[in-house]
Amino acid sequence: GSLFFHSSMHKKTNTIIILVISISVIYAIIRYHIFNGVPLSYIIDVLNKGIALAAILLIALSLSIGPLARRFPKKFGRIEIGKRLFGLWGFTLSFFHTLISLLILKPNHYKIFYSFLKMNVLGEFVLISGFISLLLIGLAFITSFPHLFPFSQKSFRLTQFAGYIGCVVAGLHVFPIGVNQWTQISSWPGNMVPITFISFFAVIITVILRTQSSLMPLFQKEKS
Repeated sequence: GSLFFHSSMHKKTNTIIILVISISVIYAIIRYHIFNGVPLSYIIDVLNKGIALAAILLIALSLSIGPLARRFPKKFGRIEIGKRLFGLWGFTLSFFHTLISLLILKPNHYKIFYSFLKMNVLGEFVLISGFISLLLIGLAFITSFPHLFPFSQKSFRLTQFAGYIGCVVAGLHVFPIGVNQWTQISSWPGNMVPITFISFFAVIITVILRTQSSLMPLFQKEKS
């Protein structure tokens, strides 16, 4: 149940996790504090954006690494063993992102979610989709501890599918937050791609990889 591998064989997995978290947080700090001039008093908001990005990237990686390893065994085969750990860290970071978001859920922190100091439809959608995503990913998280929660093979597959749907919902969660800025390239601080776009793109890539992976046996049958 450890959040890191202790064997020297799995240093790559640990290194990837540390890099994803570090780069995501540093990216958020540079984009918002340095290039967008966001005051340091909003450091929690900015760190929360970095945490959210790292969470969705690790969850996407956890779900994508299997199809990638099957297609490119030499490149991705060695890190496929880390998919469980990528998912564990993805869920853990998602949980902290949800917790921080609830603590700072006020009009001065999330202006677009409020109209006349009352939460609007966008705010409600983002909040509900975020909770649904966390719950679905949480189901997959539970099955990562087979000694604590013994599951049948069928239940395990269902919970893993729930995790995949949770990732898709996470994509829907970020879409309305930043979609208006995605085409306004000239307004991107420091020409840095919006975090919501990176997150959504990671989900789209995951869906494509997993869809192709699940359809591949059908095409192989047709050929034979």
